[in-house]
Amino acid sequence: MQNPAHTTLRRTRSTALFTSAVATAFAAVPQVASAGVVAPDSGASPTGDSINVLYLIVAVLGVLALLAVVASIVSAVRSPGAEGSDAGSSSAKPAVIGSVVVALALAVLGGLTLSGASTADQSASGTPTNLKVTPLQDPNLKVGHQVDLPKGPAIGVQVNGQQYLWRYTYLGKSVYSYHDLVIPVGVTVVLYVTSSDVEHNWWVPQLGSSIQAIPGYVNMGWIRADKAGTYNGASTVISGTNYQNMTTRVVAKSIADFDSWIENKTTELKDSATDLAAQKAAAEGEAK
Repeated sequence: MQNPAHTTLRRTRSTALFTSAVATAFAAVPQVASAGVVAPDSGASPTGDSINVLYLIVAVLGVLALLAVVASIVSAVRSPGAEGSDAGSSSAKPAVIGSVVVALALAVLGGLTLSGASTADQSASGTPTNLKVTPLQDPNLKVGHQVDLPKGPAIGVQVNGQQYLWRYTYLGKSVYSYHDLVIPVGVTVVLYVTSSDVEHNWWVPQLGSSIQAIPGYVNMGWIRADKAGTYNGASTVISGTNYQNMTTRVVAKSIADFDSWIENKTTELKDSATDLAAQKAAAEGEAK
């Protein structure tokens, strides 16, 4: 005849395990994204696609590992020899070993994904060859992380983080912009990321992994949008009271529209500089 105390103890443990498993499952569910609860926004670049694939693999393996651990623990608790013996710990060993194997596999997959994201990709076929990346040459900045320049058409952009705004300088062109980074579709964009005050972190999830912006250093990375559209991002480092407002957008346009934007922006900045110079001269004249 079963001991009522042992039966009650088993039920209590089972209830506690079930509650813990449900709580863990809810904690493991990713935050709601515009694409849904289970999957993040669809990738718009080779790196974005790789990250999404890794995300799904991690999610599936994580759920399987969780179920295996819970099943083994429940089996150990219900085992007839669980009270006062090593039966429980013996039953849980396969789950522990399996969890370690899964963790190692995820670490390897993550390393491979990051390695791929560190090498600049070649621009899409059919892209005009008149685009060539201009390297950033600033003796005041140390190179913290560098990537190989891509083969074929590409452009270079200096990304500067400051509280609480992103500035984009298009290397080789007399153009800069704030908040919005405009890029040509299908063209590899090499990013030279730095900061003018404190640490920030530039990240547009659909286009790839994040890049640290550190004062005095330049970290290189690359993005490529394979389709036109607007991709939202933000800094992921707490850099002050308004860091949550340090957002950005990458606007991918066709090459023709990108060229038009560069031309219009160049004219706009020249006109602004001319107006500013005229205002300054007028103010100095009035002061005399």
